Amino acid sequence: MPPKPLVVVLAPTESDLFLSVCAHKFKVLKEKIELREAFTSEQVRRYVTSTVRPHAVIVADSFVTIPSYRDVLVRLVDYARSGGTVIYAGLLSSSVSTPSALNVGLEQLWELPWRTGPHHRETFSLNTSVRGINHNFVPQNYSMTALFLANVELQHAIYLEPANVRHVETGPHGRAVYETPAAFAPVGQGYFGYIGDVNQEGGTIRLLLAMCLRAGARALITSRTSTPPLTVSSISNTAADTAPLAPSDNLPVRRKVLLLSIHKHDWIDETYSQLYRGLMRNAYIAEACDAVDANAALLDSSPPDAVVVTDAAITEVSYSALLQKLVDYTNNGGTLIFGVNFSTFFPQMKSREFFQRWKLSWSSGDYYRTTFALNPAGVPSPLSSAALVPSFSMKALHLKDVPAECAVYYATSDSHLESLVYAPTKITPKQATQTPAAFAPVGKGFLGYIGDVNGEQGSIRLTLEMCGVRIRPGDMGTRKVTDNVTFGPGGRIDTTTRDEEEIPLPAQGGPSTSSSVPAVDRPREAEVRARAAARDKVKQAKVAKADKLKEEGNEFFKQESWAKAAERYREAALIAGPQPIYVSNLAAALLKLEEWEAAESAASRALRHDPKHIKSLYRRALARKALNRYLGAVSDLSILLDIDEQNEAASKEFIEVESRINVEDEIDELNHDEYDYMAGEPLEVEVESDTEDMHIGNGTPCKFYNHNGCRHGNRCRFKHAPDSKSVRDDLGRNVCVSWLVGECRFGDRCVYAHEKIYLPARGWWTNKIRLEHLREKFDDFACEDRMDVSESILPEALKPLPWRYDIWVHPSAEEKAKALVQPSASTSATASGSRPSRNARAGRSTQASSSRRGQGSSRPNRAQNRARGGPGSGATHGHAQPRWGHAALGAYDYYDDGDDSDGWYNEIEELMLYCGHTRSDYEEMLLQGMKPWDEIPGSISFGNL
Repeated sequence: MPPKPLVVVLAPTESDLFLSVCAHKFKVLKEKIELREAFTSEQVRRYVTSTVRPHAVIVADSFVTIPSYRDVLVRLVDYARSGGTVIYAGLLSSSVSTPSALNVGLEQLWELPWRTGPHHRETFSLNTSVRGINHNFVPQNYSMTALFLANVELQHAIYLEPANVRHVETGPHGRAVYETPAAFAPVGQGYFGYIGDVNQEGGTIRLLLAMCLRAGARALITSRTSTPPLTVSSISNTAADTAPLAPSDNLPVRRKVLLLSIHKHDWIDETYSQLYRGLMRNAYIAEACDAVDANAALLDSSPPDAVVVTDAAITEVSYSALLQKLVDYTNNGGTLIFGVNFSTFFPQMKSREFFQRWKLSWSSGDYYRTTFALNPAGVPSPLSSAALVPSFSMKALHLKDVPAECAVYYATSDSHLESLVYAPTKITPKQATQTPAAFAPVGKGFLGYIGDVNGEQGSIRLTLEMCGVRIRPGDMGTRKVTDNVTFGPGGRIDTTTRDEEEIPLPAQGGPSTSSSVPAVDRPREAEVRARAAARDKVKQAKVAKADKLKEEGNEFFKQESWAKAAERYREAALIAGPQPIYVSNLAAALLKLEEWEAAESAASRALRHDPKHIKSLYRRALARKALNRYLGAVSDLSILLDIDEQNEAASKEFIEVESRINVEDEIDELNHDEYDYMAGEPLEVEVESDTEDMHIGNGTPCKFYNHNGCRHGNRCRFKHAPDSKSVRDDLGRNVCVSWLVGECRFGDRCVYAHEKIYLPARGWWTNKIRLEHLREKFDDFACEDRMDVSESILPEALKPLPWRYDIWVHPSAEEKAKALVQPSASTSATASGSRPSRNARAGRSTQASSSRRGQGSSRPNRAQNRARGGPGSGATHGHAQPRWGHAALGAYDYYDDGDDSDGWYNEIEELMLYCGHTRSDYEEMLLQGMKPWDEIPGSISFGNL
């Protein structure tokens, strides 16, 4: 059938309603597109992190406004910026809880000026100046009831109201902006669309299809074939100095591999578990355990790309017919590999005759263990040395008379016999010409041999490479290794085994090491040190400013000005990075404000940098309790009590929260917190650069900057700043994430650097447990609804999301409002040693300061009451339920009390200039005929300023 574009519909929170209201109307789309639907949070995350990138993604309900889906929204924005199309449609406009919830995402993540407008029915006409869609696909006029968008420029507004009722304003750039029920605008290299129709009119379906099929969208995906779409990764290489992308036919596809195991032993699966695991994750694998199945596979209309013969049964006379089919298979273009357990039972006396069938002069050689290294003259084509272990020890049946160009490994000049019985004699010159592994062209195909008898990891990687299967770090996993065998009385055999972790490949040119940074000299070390010194100077200045801000926040917290305290803590974190000392205190203030989601986000960020931060564990537990996420709260409290068994407050909370758990309702609440798998592996807090390192340009990565340096600096039209597809190294270059965790398909054409030696020794990419977990979780979800193309998790999806996307970074509208009405406190800054404001230096003080610090305050201090167990105390009486964020939290050292750091910031200039009012209040009072200079009940007296 002809290819169709792949479009994914996401509706995890309103799936039942979507199926009853929209599904039958969306059927029209299936005539033109390959439509897939995701109705669970797991499937939603699967599609937004898959290497199979769709033509378009339709967000069909309001899940993107829910904080727990923040990571999905971030991925959708990144997908659109990389060339995709995201459309808000379906039930979204009718299911969104509040218009402001939609505005948050539009402003903070999509970075669009659009805001939700009115909701009514109107007949609209097509705006022919709109860009990005084919006007012939959509109706010229039609009526709908819709949730409008406001502040939309003309070229992005698809439909407009009649001229006599059209609402037009002047936007921030001096251009006219409109209200529209449908909009479509470029975002990065892709597009973002919105359709506010609440009834899914027929014209809306046509408009939706036009958006999905916009010109310049991604390449088509063919149904029921193994051909992947053009973009198998979201890496964008569109800079002027990069080569064009290869055609889709040249991209790696999931290969078909047949294992021929006629005499299979029961221990093979365990001993060679890494081979099976690597194949199952990256290839279509089948295993034939008899001649009938083997013949059927070889004669299939779609034969395997590679055949691995795992034992020597094929050398027996009874299987001569099958052997001839293997010879024909190789000559006709197939890849045949003799490996796994083949060499253990290979009849050496018949070896020359055996290989003569493929017109090869090979014959069996010696059998011993030693250390081998890759052929110094280069490995046989098309094998890649980058996918192979440079040097390792193995016990193998060697081959002799193998031409040098066909040998994969040779013994080194320092190699010697490795035996527990015989002396470590040097390898003889004759033995040095033998090879434990060979690979040669035969007819139109290839024949490979691996003589290793123990399934060493280096041999497993070689087998996979001969099959043409490329794997990612972590795909092989662990294997069982026998360390000792003891023979006891009565024929009893005792074995000692251990789990051996997957040994990562070293960076090219470096020795094998478990670290991501090879132990080699760094030629540009002087440059690294100079940059580090400059960064440290900037960091110290930022930290000093942030510390003063934190001290200011501490003073506000003591005065119970929670919003002002949160404002200071947040600003400190935004300046110097999310150090636990800032964001943990921010979490405390947000709890007081009952901003539960933001409090959990702030505490989580602190824990990502210090997993054992007791106060952050406690605060996140409190936030999760308020959000009814009891499993998560119990998890945090359990970790806390493991660290501090005597913590009474945590013990009480643990008992209470544990009693509230309903496993069936919450069983998946922990599934999406990828950082839970980073216990003991704190992330380093990065202080962002203010130099050309953060230059944005036109958004396309600068290849020169990331490779040999860009001479244009801030004048460069390309981007120097890091992004989701790269990691910043000590030289300021952006290293390719795809290359870092797997293999980048662009090679030398990649716009990012391909070098590890200037990266930190402990980056997220070195946490194999976390990477393995994320890959396994993705594979599990992908198996539930497989596609007809090879699919895996995007390399950039393995990278933790930047902290700038955290919920706590942006204050909510409610928090902003509270910050405006809460008093400021300049004298508190003076008392703490911080710089006072001009007003304080002039001998004035704010009302807030006098009411807190004065002797005659008539308002009781709630903090004092709390300590005595009076009203507002953390001690509860009878069955009274303490109020979250206030009294219930007093029993624990809820506030850091300044023991982490300090800071300054005091800004009451606005109040001084506008008679004790904010500027907006001052102007509003003038409009209403009021005199702001007159004293208003509840305002700050102008004389006190």
